[in-house]
Amino acid sequence: MGMNEGKLRELVDLLDQRVVRVQTPRPELKVVPFMPPAEPGMDSVTREAMTQRIRDLQRMYQLGWLVRQETFHVPGIELLEDCELSALLHDMERARECIVEGVSFDDAGLVRSRV
Repeated sequence: MGMNEGKLRELVDLLDQRVVRVQTPRPELKVVPFMPPAEPGMDSVTREAMTQRIRDLQRMYQLGWLVRQETFHVPGIELLEDCELSALLHDMERARECIVEGVSFDDAGLVRSRV
């Protein structure tokens, strides 16, 4: 009852001729440049603590001019980006040290033109 190999080959060739092969188009691949994952943003507790520290320094050392200088492009410190908020706090701490040590804000590089 076995088929010989020649007959089997003929049957395969016959089926192969009758079957319509549909060629599916291959997807077009594109090279995507590597983008490192974004660093997670500052959490709300840290932002609030930094904002309160900035306000305390502003009030205690009369540094409102420094806050206005650094928030010239936004309506308030709450709208600063994380990096901008961190930089403002750093400048506020430097300004406090300037007052304590008797160094002028100009000499410390804290007064910048925004024009």
